[in-house]
Amino acid sequence: MLKKLFNINPGEGLPTLILFIYFFAFVAISITGSAARDAYFLNMVDRDYLPLMFLAVAIVLTLVIEIYSRLSKNRDLIQTTTISGLLFAFSLVFIQNKLEGWVIPFLYVWMEVITVITITQFWILAADVFNPRQAKRLFSLLGAGGALGSIIIGSSINSFVSLFGSENLLFVTIGFLGVVILMANLIRPYRNINELKIQSTKKDEKQQSDK
Repeated sequence: MLKKLFNINPGEGLPTLILFIYFFAFVAISITGSAARDAYFLNMVDRDYLPLMFLAVAIVLTLVIEIYSRLSKNRDLIQTTTISGLLFAFSLVFIQNKLEGWVIPFLYVWMEVITVITITQFWILAADVFNPRQAKRLFSLLGAGGALGSIIIGSSINSFVSLFGSENLLFVTIGFLGVVILMANLIRPYRNINELKIQSTKKDEKQQSDK
């Protein structure tokens, strides 16, 4: 029923679900991570430094994206996503235990790096899984995963902070990074499957023509 409702063809259901959860987790990372960094920064650092932080984010992102592009070139995207996800998770564990001094502005910038790299990896993987025709039908459904994440995580974050405190928000972010790593590895069998089918069809047609 759901496949008919969302116009999902046979063989598309599981990869769509995996990427749906993946995008949900990304949005959760963005919301919880941003809420944590804002809470720490605004409570422990003078707000007059905010313009400098915006400038620092722009400069660091430019450098990090260039470095990431060079390091990830010709490398398996799943492996790159796993390694970067683990790096992000362990770095947040370190930050969680050292939240004072220079670590707080570092967290402010670092969360932007995590967000940009994670969403870039997601859309590249999604493009590897679905061809342009499938993307027209299914990418809106993937976007719904993000919308659902915004609704659920956004509406529950105040309750979480009231119960557990804003100092524990980073643990939630780390948990969703784990979900991203898991979904990235689960989607591996579905990458480039359409291109392989096309190549197989062309190969069969060529063999038949040769006969």
